[in-house]
Amino acid sequence: DLGRVYQIDHIRVWGRTDSHTDRLEGARLWIGSHRCGTLTAMGTATEPDVITCSEEESAGRYVTIEHFDQYITLCEVQVMVRQAQIDLEPNEMHSNGEIHGNYTNVALGKEAWQSTTGWNGYASRAVDGWVLTSWDSGSCTHTLYSEVSQWHVDLGKVYKIDHIKFWGRTDSHQDRIKWARVYVGRTQCGILSEEQYEEGQPWTISCSGTELGEVSGRIVTIERLSEYLTLCEVQVMVKNEDVAEEELPSTFPSYENVARGRPTNQSSIEWSGSSSRAVDGYSSDSSAMWNEQSCTHTLYESFNYWEVDLEDSYYIDYIEILGRKDCCGNRLDGAIITLDGKTVTGLTYTNDQLRWEIPMNYARGRRLRVALLNEYLTICEFSVWVDHNYDASSDTENQVDLSVDNIAFNKVATSSSVYLGGVASNANDGDTEGNFYSGSCMSTGAEQGSHWWSVDLGDSHTVGHVIVYPRLDEDYAGYIDGASVKVGDHVCGTIEHESHKAWYRVDCEGMAGTSVSVIKDAGFLQLCEVVVQVAED
Repeated sequence: DLGRVYQIDHIRVWGRTDSHTDRLEGARLWIGSHRCGTLTAMGTATEPDVITCSEEESAGRYVTIEHFDQYITLCEVQVMVRQAQIDLEPNEMHSNGEIHGNYTNVALGKEAWQSTTGWNGYASRAVDGWVLTSWDSGSCTHTLYSEVSQWHVDLGKVYKIDHIKFWGRTDSHQDRIKWARVYVGRTQCGILSEEQYEEGQPWTISCSGTELGEVSGRIVTIERLSEYLTLCEVQVMVKNEDVAEEELPSTFPSYENVARGRPTNQSSIEWSGSSSRAVDGYSSDSSAMWNEQSCTHTLYESFNYWEVDLEDSYYIDYIEILGRKDCCGNRLDGAIITLDGKTVTGLTYTNDQLRWEIPMNYARGRRLRVALLNEYLTICEFSVWVDHNYDASSDTENQVDLSVDNIAFNKVATSSSVYLGGVASNANDGDTEGNFYSGSCMSTGAEQGSHWWSVDLGDSHTVGHVIVYPRLDEDYAGYIDGASVKVGDHVCGTIEHESHKAWYRVDCEGMAGTSVSVIKDAGFLQLCEVVVQVAED
């Protein structure tokens, strides 16, 4: 402690020359929070080791010499200040990290934590500044073996991050780090692939480039599925010219799986198959194996469910579901997906099917549920993909304005026949629920000839749009494909089935009539709601 801040010119250090002359080799010298240099072995030299800091890093009060896993013996330390500056007291410069050429490591000494700790391998070891890759050195972290092992560091503020370098063990268990994922906030910068791993340490994951753009964040995470995680050093590198910038807002991907890491729940749990496994972000074929600890599992019950809360409402592009690969993939057959209580689709299993991709056509919602009767429920990943640049106000194809009056609501409706209680009035009762067995869908029978549903509007109206909600608990084209929509005797258009599509909007362009009909030439006709809106003036 120099007593006050000085503008230090250089520091002179003497160690032993009679024996143990190499003990100071590699020791680090600091002025305040700035690392100025590394000491060398004294040998038999009588001259001191001289360390000089750059001018902007050499104003400080405290000088520190530290070593790792070694004695420190100092015979003399001189902190030298130029005579002309001895009476000046400059402002002490705060360090954002350690400079490495054109970059600054902003993770050095910052607060770190991890999902679990084993064998005293504390998270802080990965940001102690020592690149020592043997476990016995005492500078490597260690988690327990768990479903997803995570290590985090808080950089203290948001930085625009260029790349991240990290080291694993070299004495044994080197391959534990393989396939580790690196995140800055919600943005995945990269994965340590087989090819990168074979190239050797240190491994570098870029967080800048045309695909990611600029990545800014405060929390950096490294994680590994179904394995111990050991890190011997992590450096988060920021370009020197970006270090002193005003703090930026955190960035996030423009196209994102918003289910990752969100709160989940399920009806029961068996074999430690917790509900959170389905949103751990691991969706490769290998994570569909039960032993990878990335799949959920309920008990066998009459009614099972799994659900996720996205914590906000989103316009959803599509959902992707990963089932089990090692066995039991057919268990998801017949599962029903709902969004905020409304049926989205039913799953149908085909031979060796592993994935289901469900177009959502930018339906808006927050809570998604998978329900299944009389079977175990196992999901290995449930991804909800959102385009944050999507503009619902300009999307006339997928969005409907339900604030316009529905002139068909509760009017007299008829159908060519009735099957399984699906009376005609179910299709204009105001309930768009797409599960046939909820009791709000109509169905014709199996008679020969055309099948139709019709609503009497009472008076003549000029019709703008007819919005038809199909049955969704079974993704079967035959229930609605090829159906024509008419106003009176005028055909507005024909419905072409799209898998999992929640509604079909048919433009009637102001056609006038006292009735609206939906007609199929043959086969069952099943509808869950028909909305009729008048044409705009």
